Amino acid sequence: LKWGIYAEKVGTINEMILILFVFLPEMMAVLSIFNGGGILSALLIFPLAFTPVLYLIVSSSKPKTMNQIKYNPVIAIVPAIIVGLIGSTFLLPYQDVFIASLVFLILLYIQVRDQVRDIRDSLNSLPDFLRSLTEFRKIGYTLNMGIMRTYEITSSTSENRSMDNKNGYQDSEELKEIMKNNHSGFPKKFDELLSNVYKQLKSGVPLNQVRIKTSSWLNKLTFYILSILTESGYIPVSVMEDMTNFMSGITQIYKETISKTKGYKMMAIFIPVFMTFS
Repeated sequence: LKWGIYAEKVGTINEMILILFVFLPEMMAVLSIFNGGGILSALLIFPLAFTPVLYLIVSSSKPKTMNQIKYNPVIAIVPAIIVGLIGSTFLLPYQDVFIASLVFLILLYIQVRDQVRDIRDSLNSLPDFLRSLTEFRKIGYTLNMGIMRTYEITSSTSENRSMDNKNGYQDSEELKEIMKNNHSGFPKKFDELLSNVYKQLKSGVPLNQVRIKTSSWLNKLTFYILSILTESGYIPVSVMEDMTNFMSGITQIYKETISKTKGYKMMAIFIPVFMTFS
């Protein structure tokens, strides 16, 4: 529910950001032509005055995801400062600030890229993964067996990617057809997560003791719920279907929220670049 409300507010928040940091500065730059440029000094006040306000607005509106994205700001700050100092000797001040900021953002992105990809892959994979477990549950598989069979069938590695049953469980032809049609392989990060879970289950580790190495809280939530269901004993198919529908709804809202920001992200990147060098 909270993510649904936030998805509706995303457009308004992005419009505020564009007005305050793109269109308003551009208007002030035009007005400076008529007063000798004195108004341009006010542009330095806008980021300092409005950034904390916008941060509070976004923080209060956005639901907590508990995604664990780790980075070291020093790795990005130090090179950015060095580039800024070097650039100050031959670049205009605003160009120097832009280049230094770009270096900072690139180095920050490099640190979080794989973690963000992990979170994105979970959004694309969890509904299909849970749908597979539901189909396995319909023919009497335990969750542990279902997870292992799903990985064996959908793994992107040549060693494991096979429809052959390696554990001796009896798969129906109908189930195999469903798996062939719905699974051409999970994204890389989610495949690595399943590989880690598969190896632990195969070595005899109970599902509730399996270590989940992921940045995505949805992945952790999913396997936590699955471990609770395993401990409860009998798992009705209806419970798995409800869980699949619930997770599909969450991931759909996530995707809608992200899609609403794509256009604004492109504008936020290219408009400042154009203004800096025009």
